[in-house]
Amino acid sequence: MSLEICIVRHGETRYNLTGTIQGQTDIPLNETGLLQADLTAIRLAEENFTFAYSSDLSRAMVTAAKIVPHLSITTDKRLREWHLGEWQNKTLAEIEEIYDGGFRAFLNAGNKTKIPGGESSYEVLARVREFLETLPLKHPEGKILIVSHGGAIRRMFHVLMGEHNTFAELPRVDNTSISRFVYRSGHWCMICWNDTSHLAKNLLPGTRY
Repeated sequence: MSLEICIVRHGETRYNLTGTIQGQTDIPLNETGLLQADLTAIRLAEENFTFAYSSDLSRAMVTAAKIVPHLSITTDKRLREWHLGEWQNKTLAEIEEIYDGGFRAFLNAGNKTKIPGGESSYEVLARVREFLETLPLKHPEGKILIVSHGGAIRRMFHVLMGEHNTFAELPRVDNTSISRFVYRSGHWCMICWNDTSHLAKNLLPGTRY
């Protein structure tokens, strides 16, 4: 037997739609986000999840509840989105203007620089690493659902793929994308990353996914 984790990003919010930085601002799912969560629930309906974890922010909790209505969901603050301090509630365009195009480089930087009032990338990496390291100890086998956020999930990728690896840019994480890993013999192995095939065939024309 082995341990498998299924990592899902929350559904879309109005901040995702308008390119506004959420961070740990508790923004609810919009209409598209609720539809995405429903479609993800249909996609994963036959999965035999033995446990479920979610960020305690509502957009993640609602997504998780739709996927596993039969399970009690354990919330964990370590799964929260990257706290981006005074950047939160500003648009990407506003931040790019302030940082003269250096915004994307900052988000992918693996350093201890932080925005006033927020966390550094290193701090986010440390808390998701701590969460992931406890899983094989708490759950030697089974299938676990984890619902979190784009920035946090990108740092999970860094941990799961080996922190000795260097990435010029961390990978894309779409709303309600599904990423799977299995733990065997002390190592995590990727099964798939950013699978959104359950959305492409079902969302109405013109909606974002």
